[in-house]
Amino acid sequence: MLLTTCREHTRLIQDELERQLGSLPTADTARESLQNGFVVVCDSIDQAVEISDTLAPEHLEIIAEGAEQIASRIRNAGGVFIGARTAEVLGDYGIGPNHTLPTGSTARFQAGLSVMNFLRLRTWIRIDDPDACKPVLDDTMRMARMEGLIAHENSARIRTNDSSP
Repeated sequence: MLLTTCREHTRLIQDELERQLGSLPTADTARESLQNGFVVVCDSIDQAVEISDTLAPEHLEIIAEGAEQIASRIRNAGGVFIGARTAEVLGDYGIGPNHTLPTGSTARFQAGLSVMNFLRLRTWIRIDDPDACKPVLDDTMRMARMEGLIAHENSARIRTNDSSP
């Protein structure tokens, strides 16, 4: 996929792709892959950012004036490669922060695989002052009652008194 604000660049890019395909041993496979691609000529960088965030690509190369500033606006992409010298292949093989990235637009809600995926995170909660927590307990009782979970409501109600060890 190519998002651009310059219609003239599309022809130059297509010509360069054809030139490179001419010497590629896997040209047939690459050509088939390119058949699944598309070009969008955007009215503005804002529109390009919006489209990119909607599509949430696995890889996003930003090759434009002000690439760093544009990149700071991207919310949904697996890997963002900033500037003309930062090819996606570097993320796969050379510099590679990660090669296991979210595909199929899942970058809208999932990041690439990282060490965090192998950690078991726990939350810890401790309430020592039931009076300070009364507003939360009241809301908790109300929500439990709305869900019809009376035992949950009772569990919260008990905590409003200083009867815990």
